[in-house]
Amino acid sequence: MSTEQSRAAFEKFMEERFGDLVDRRRALNGDKEYMSLDMAMPWVAWQSSRAALVVELPEKFEVEMGAYGTAEVI
Repeated sequence: MSTEQSRAAFEKFMEERFGDLVDRRRALNGDKEYMSLDMAMPWVAWQSSRAALVVELPEKFEVEMGAYGTAEVI
């Protein structure tokens, strides 16, 4: 998932959960990050939580199939 896709999911979650209680505006210049800590801090946590979910898998690996030998899994 790209950063922009993750940000869109985060913003949707924040809007559904908190509605207008949170200032979701982003700066129009510089780093274009959130102007309020109400969004900036949860965004950092959101990114960290998503990074922890990413699992790198090998392209191919072999599986032992007992009496059937081995099988290559793609």
